[in-house]
Amino acid sequence: MSGQRRVRGQPSPEPLQCIQHFSGCHAPARILLSEQAQQRDNASHAPHPRCVDERLNPGPLVRRHLRAYRLCRASALIVWSEELMRAVALLLNTLTKYEVSSWAQSRPLWATIDQPVWERIRKMIRVVRDHKIWGDRSNLDIMQAITSTRQKDWREILLEGRLPGRQEQLFPKLDQNFIFQQSQ
Repeated sequence: MSGQRRVRGQPSPEPLQCIQHFSGCHAPARILLSEQAQQRDNASHAPHPRCVDERLNPGPLVRRHLRAYRLCRASALIVWSEELMRAVALLLNTLTKYEVSSWAQSRPLWATIDQPVWERIRKMIRVVRDHKIWGDRSNLDIMQAITSTRQKDWREILLEGRLPGRQEQLFPKLDQNFIFQQSQ
Protein backbone atom coordinates (compact mmCIF):
# COMPACT_ATOMS: atom_id res chain seq x y z
CA MET A 1 0.00 0.00 0.00
CA SER A 2 2.92 2.34 -0.76
CA GLY A 3 3.64 3.43 2.81
CA GLN A 4 0.11 4.57 3.62
CA ARG A 5 -1.79 2.93 6.44
CA ARG A 6 -5.39 1.95 5.81
CA VAL A 7 -7.91 2.78 8.51
CA ARG A 8 -10.65 0.21 8.99
CA GLY A 9 -13.95 1.43 7.53
CA GLN A 10 -12.21 3.95 5.25
CA PRO A 11 -11.86 3.61 1.48
CA SER A 12 -8.61 2.10 0.24
CA PRO A 13 -6.01 4.62 -1.00
CA GLU A 14 -4.98 2.31 -3.91
CA PRO A 15 -6.12 3.09 -7.43
CA LEU A 16 -9.40 1.44 -8.38
CA GLN A 17 -7.92 -0.67 -11.21
CA CYS A 18 -5.51 -2.33 -8.73
CA ILE A 19 -8.35 -3.30 -6.40
CA GLN A 20 -10.56 -4.54 -9.25
CA HIS A 21 -7.85 -6.96 -10.32
CA PHE A 22 -7.83 -8.67 -6.90
CA SER A 23 -11.60 -8.72 -6.52
CA GLY A 24 -11.89 -10.50 -9.88
CA CYS A 25 -9.49 -13.21 -8.71
CA HIS A 26 -11.92 -14.29 -6.01
CA ALA A 27 -15.02 -14.49 -8.20
CA PRO A 28 -14.89 -18.32 -8.69
CA ALA A 29 -14.51 -18.84 -4.95
CA ARG A 30 -17.44 -16.52 -4.21
CA ILE A 31 -19.60 -18.39 -6.72
CA LEU A 32 -18.65 -21.75 -5.19
CA LEU A 33 -19.34 -20.51 -1.66
CA SER A 34 -22.69 -19.06 -2.63
CA GLU A 35 -23.68 -22.35 -4.34
CA GLN A 36 -22.69 -24.30 -1.23
CA ALA A 37 -24.65 -21.94 1.00
CA GLN A 38 -27.69 -22.30 -1.25
CA GLN A 39 -27.43 -26.12 -1.18
CA ARG A 40 -27.10 -26.04 2.61
CA ASP A 41 -30.18 -23.80 2.89
CA ASN A 42 -32.16 -26.08 0.58
CA ALA A 43 -31.24 -29.22 2.52
CA SER A 44 -33.98 -30.41 4.85
CA HIS A 45 -31.51 -31.81 7.41
CA ALA A 46 -27.80 -32.25 8.00
CA PRO A 47 -26.35 -35.38 6.39
CA HIS A 48 -26.01 -38.40 8.63
CA PRO A 49 -22.33 -39.28 9.26
CA ARG A 50 -22.77 -42.60 7.47
CA CYS A 51 -23.77 -40.70 4.32
CA VAL A 52 -20.19 -39.51 3.94
CA ASP A 53 -19.00 -43.12 3.96
CA GLU A 54 -21.58 -44.06 1.35
CA ARG A 55 -20.69 -41.20 -0.98
CA LEU A 56 -16.98 -42.00 -1.11
CA ASN A 57 -15.64 -43.96 -4.07
CA PRO A 58 -13.20 -46.81 -3.36
CA GLY A 59 -10.02 -45.10 -4.66
CA PRO A 60 -6.73 -45.21 -2.69
CA LEU A 61 -6.80 -41.51 -1.79
CA VAL A 62 -10.41 -41.79 -0.73
CA ARG A 63 -9.59 -44.79 1.49
CA ARG A 64 -7.01 -42.69 3.33
CA HIS A 65 -9.56 -39.91 3.65
CA LEU A 66 -12.14 -42.35 5.03
CA ARG A 67 -9.64 -43.65 7.59
CA ALA A 68 -8.79 -40.11 8.67
CA TYR A 69 -12.47 -39.18 8.85
CA ARG A 70 -13.25 -42.14 11.09
CA LEU A 71 -10.11 -41.76 13.22
CA CYS A 72 -10.93 -38.13 13.99
CA ARG A 73 -14.48 -38.63 15.20
CA ALA A 74 -14.46 -37.09 18.67
CA SER A 75 -15.60 -40.13 20.65
CA ALA A 76 -13.30 -42.52 18.83
CA LEU A 77 -10.37 -40.12 19.04
CA ILE A 78 -10.70 -39.87 22.82
CA VAL A 79 -10.72 -43.65 23.24
CA TRP A 80 -7.83 -44.53 20.93
CA SER A 81 -5.66 -41.58 22.02
CA GLU A 82 -5.98 -42.69 25.68
CA GLU A 83 -4.91 -46.20 24.71
CA LEU A 84 -2.03 -44.88 22.61
CA MET A 85 -0.89 -42.74 25.54
CA ARG A 86 -1.01 -45.81 27.83
CA ALA A 87 0.96 -47.86 25.29
CA VAL A 88 3.64 -45.16 25.01
CA ALA A 89 3.83 -44.91 28.81
CA LEU A 90 4.12 -48.71 28.99
CA LEU A 91 6.98 -48.62 26.48
CA LEU A 92 8.84 -45.84 28.28
CA ASN A 93 8.30 -47.50 31.65
CA THR A 94 9.49 -50.85 30.30
CA LEU A 95 12.65 -49.22 28.96
CA THR A 96 13.09 -47.38 32.30
CA LYS A 97 13.14 -43.97 30.62
CA TYR A 98 11.28 -42.22 33.43
CA GLU A 99 13.25 -40.62 36.26
CA VAL A 100 10.20 -41.10 38.48
CA SER A 101 7.95 -44.08 37.72
CA SER A 102 4.75 -42.16 38.59
CA TRP A 103 5.37 -39.94 35.56
CA ALA A 104 3.91 -42.71 33.39
CA GLN A 105 0.41 -41.71 34.55
CA SER A 106 0.76 -37.97 35.05
CA ARG A 107 3.45 -36.97 32.52
CA PRO A 108 3.69 -39.70 29.88
CA LEU A 109 6.19 -37.92 27.62
CA TRP A 110 8.50 -36.56 30.34
CA ALA A 111 11.32 -38.91 29.48
CA THR A 112 14.50 -38.97 27.50
CA ILE A 113 13.43 -40.40 24.16
CA ASP A 114 16.15 -41.42 21.73
CA GLN A 115 15.72 -42.23 18.02
CA PRO A 116 14.96 -45.99 18.32
CA VAL A 117 12.24 -45.26 20.87
CA TRP A 118 10.73 -42.60 18.58
CA GLU A 119 10.66 -45.18 15.78
CA ARG A 120 8.80 -47.56 18.07
CA ILE A 121 6.29 -44.82 18.96
CA ARG A 122 5.77 -44.19 15.24
CA LYS A 123 5.03 -47.90 14.81
CA MET A 124 2.46 -47.63 17.60
CA ILE A 125 0.76 -44.77 15.78
CA ARG A 126 0.73 -46.86 12.60
CA VAL A 127 -0.86 -49.75 14.49
CA VAL A 128 -3.71 -47.44 15.49
CA ARG A 129 -3.96 -45.90 12.02
CA ASP A 130 -4.01 -49.27 10.22
CA HIS A 131 -6.59 -50.97 12.45
CA LYS A 132 -9.29 -52.79 10.50
CA ILE A 133 -12.20 -50.75 11.89
CA TRP A 134 -11.12 -47.51 10.20
CA GLY A 135 -11.22 -48.86 6.65
CA ASP A 136 -13.98 -51.48 6.77
CA ARG A 137 -16.70 -50.86 4.20
CA SER A 138 -17.95 -54.40 3.75
CA ASN A 139 -20.12 -54.89 6.84
CA LEU A 140 -23.20 -52.67 7.10
CA ASP A 141 -23.51 -53.41 10.85
CA ILE A 142 -20.01 -52.05 11.44
CA MET A 143 -20.71 -48.97 9.34
CA GLN A 144 -23.83 -48.27 11.39
CA ALA A 145 -22.07 -48.88 14.71
CA ILE A 146 -19.19 -46.52 14.01
CA THR A 147 -21.55 -43.61 13.50
CA SER A 148 -22.06 -43.61 17.27
CA THR A 149 -21.03 -40.52 19.17
CA ARG A 150 -20.96 -42.28 22.54
CA GLN A 151 -17.59 -43.08 24.11
CA LYS A 152 -19.14 -46.14 25.75
CA ASP A 153 -19.86 -47.59 22.31
CA TRP A 154 -16.38 -46.78 21.05
CA ARG A 155 -14.80 -48.39 24.11
CA GLU A 156 -16.68 -51.59 23.22
CA ILE A 157 -15.76 -51.31 19.54
CA LEU A 158 -12.06 -50.57 20.02
CA LEU A 159 -11.14 -52.12 23.36
CA GLU A 160 -13.19 -55.29 23.07
CA GLY A 161 -13.26 -55.68 19.27
CA ARG A 162 -17.01 -56.11 19.10
CA LEU A 163 -20.04 -54.06 18.19
CA PRO A 164 -22.15 -52.54 20.99
CA GLY A 165 -24.62 -55.08 22.34
CA ARG A 166 -23.01 -58.01 20.52
CA GLN A 167 -20.93 -60.87 21.88
CA GLU A 168 -18.88 -61.98 18.86
CA GLN A 169 -15.47 -60.38 18.38
CA LEU A 170 -15.19 -59.05 14.81
CA PHE A 171 -11.72 -57.50 14.88
CA PRO A 172 -8.64 -57.30 17.13
CA LYS A 173 -8.83 -55.29 20.34
CA LEU A 174 -7.08 -51.94 20.05
CA ASP A 175 -5.93 -51.69 23.65
CA GLN A 176 -2.54 -50.67 25.05
CA ASN A 177 -1.24 -54.26 25.07
CA PHE A 178 -2.17 -54.86 21.41
CA ILE A 179 -0.58 -51.55 20.38
CA PHE A 180 2.56 -52.33 22.40
CA GLN A 181 2.92 -55.89 21.06
CA GLN A 182 2.23 -55.01 17.42
CA SER A 183 4.87 -52.27 17.45
CA GLN A 184 7.73 -54.69 18.17
